[in-house]
Amino acid sequence: MPYELGGASRFLSFLRDELKPWVRQRYSIDPDDSTLFGFSLGGLFATYVLLNDPSTFGSYGIGSPSLDYDNGLMFDHETEYARTHTDLAAKVFFTVGEYENTQGEKRWLEGHSPRLRPSAEALYDPEPFDLIADTERMVDQLRGRDYPGLDIDFEILPREYHHTAPPLALSRSLRFLLNAPR
Repeated sequence: MPYELGGASRFLSFLRDELKPWVRQRYSIDPDDSTLFGFSLGGLFATYVLLNDPSTFGSYGIGSPSLDYDNGLMFDHETEYARTHTDLAAKVFFTVGEYENTQGEKRWLEGHSPRLRPSAEALYDPEPFDLIADTERMVDQLRGRDYPGLDIDFEILPREYHHTAPPLALSRSLRFLLNAPR
């Protein structure tokens, strides 16, 4: 089933202007102490929020973001943000699996038994991709800006594929963002 992408600005407006105030009214929380975690297309959205309205959340866990979406549009957002800002006050942790590229996808397929391989191949996208390189590029660009308020780290998750990385990405992100033992 194809899905429709887009609407990030509308969803961000909903989170910022409707959901967060609703939660604040009902629960005793510190409105400045909130975290957004996104994985894959959710990681793309979390990157969008970070680069368009970073004060919406205090910290960001960004796992395996689909930064190649729309010809790398988030890199344009990052360049525009840097052009118009001297700081990015946020705590950010990026993760990506060691096998989140075309070669890793082939390795994942080869690891399936002959009986299960046809169903795995049905999920396979033959377009070349490299989430590792894209994520490293974004992290390097953000680090290179030397924003005084940016606390950023990055981890490549050993032996993880796009299909297996989400639980570990969440765990590692929370450990960094909450200053827990790593």
